[in-house]
Amino acid sequence: MDITKTAGPIVPEAQPRRIRILHTNDVHGAISPLPDEVVLGRPAELGGSAYTATLVDQARRQDPGRTLLLDAGDVVHGQAATDLDRGESMMEIMGEVGYDAATLGNHDFHWGVGNMLERLAQARHPVVIANVVMEDGSPVPNTRPHKIFDMDGVKVGVTGLLTAQTATEQRKDRIEGVRFLDEATALRQSLQAMREEGAEVVVVLSHMGLDDDRKLARQFPGQGLVILGGHSHDRLTGPERLDGNYVVQAGSMGKEIGEMVLSLERRSIVGVEHRLIPVDPASVVPDPEVAALVARYEERAEREMGKVLTELPERMGRSERTDSPVGNLVTDAMRHAAGTQVAFINSDALRRDLEAGPLTRRDLYEMMPFGSEVMRGELTGQQILAALEHSIANRSLSPQVHTPFLQVSGMRFAYDAAMPAGQRVLAAEVDGRPLEAEATYSVALDDYLCLGKMGYDSFAQAEWQPTGVEMLEAMATWASRGLPAPGPRRIDDRTEIGAHRTPVQS
Repeated sequence: MDITKTAGPIVPEAQPRRIRILHTNDVHGAISPLPDEVVLGRPAELGGSAYTATLVDQARRQDPGRTLLLDAGDVVHGQAATDLDRGESMMEIMGEVGYDAATLGNHDFHWGVGNMLERLAQARHPVVIANVVMEDGSPVPNTRPHKIFDMDGVKVGVTGLLTAQTATEQRKDRIEGVRFLDEATALRQSLQAMREEGAEVVVVLSHMGLDDDRKLARQFPGQGLVILGGHSHDRLTGPERLDGNYVVQAGSMGKEIGEMVLSLERRSIVGVEHRLIPVDPASVVPDPEVAALVARYEERAEREMGKVLTELPERMGRSERTDSPVGNLVTDAMRHAAGTQVAFINSDALRRDLEAGPLTRRDLYEMMPFGSEVMRGELTGQQILAALEHSIANRSLSPQVHTPFLQVSGMRFAYDAAMPAGQRVLAAEVDGRPLEAEATYSVALDDYLCLGKMGYDSFAQAEWQPTGVEMLEAMATWASRGLPAPGPRRIDDRTEIGAHRTPVQS
């Protein structure tokens, strides 16, 4: 057969189809601009829902019918303005901004499953979650495993995953009534369903953290998955391509919006562009309707939590490798409230620095917004050493990384993270005396760490009693009395200098 005579005319391939995906993660109730020094390379106030709304509207006008706005979890909890009504105001603002879909984050359970179900019923956008179900196996009300969007002829499937570690990391009373399924198994089922429904692009809203997102990408090679991440608060200015899949994340607190532009040919992604767009009030006009909502909720927060407790002469920062002014404030307040020799708090619980000037209850709440209680118990010196070893092994050199590194009050210790396990603590003392392995010490923790969370198994070995004092009240009482002048360093990191390496006897 003479193919040249029988073949039809050559049809030129159509231009690649193009869609735009805007994404946020870990907004944590931040509806107003917050201080930042990283995004622009200089101090600035970034974020704010009214400015986000304007940027989203601009993108949709540029690409009508081909733009999605998605959130990868933890949109609630962390700021007084939206926490006073347990996230109800945040759902209203999300609706005004115009989110197309979102997934659950671990902080959605902060006020319990009942409150979460109320927020889901309120949401104007679909909530997709493939691996969280009710105790009887039925879907969580007002959620779905996935949703298909038709974007100007391109079918985009969107599903959601929440880290299954929520089952052990969250307090049990807050997650009663739900179950967390294996993430990869749930994605496999949802992926098959979306492909059968014609999805050409599959977006995974993953609230699992960057390391687990990378692992997930490698478990599904060649699938062309677009994994929009959250939970670890990482800033990825460009996409990571892993085994034919794409992983991105947009920091936290709404300071930036991720923008991903995909080009498709024959149902395959052939081009990916990604950037983080600063939400900069200096260059963006706020949306007036959203701005009015924000003002209403901010005024309520100031009215209810704006009482000045004391004046801070200078900024109080945080650290995830040694002690810090904020860590000292919190642990001193805990030790005073519980009447103990020692107090500990994990650095990850301290969510923001405290700026110089008037210090209010709102500032303290937003620095540590967990509503936890001060607990009192007793630990042996050996159990304290085990906790310090775990703390040192998990220290962080980057403020972007969550860490269980401990802040302390009532004790001092020196460490070398380069030493072998069990020998990292070089010296430790309580009340000016060397820590004794067999001695018993009174200790204050919050009601999260005393359960052994974040790997602190030795804490879970003790018996803990509630003091009846919430962390916020303990901090407010301590601060209102006037903060003491900074004392000597409590935690001495000798890793870099390799100083004296005689471990504490155990």
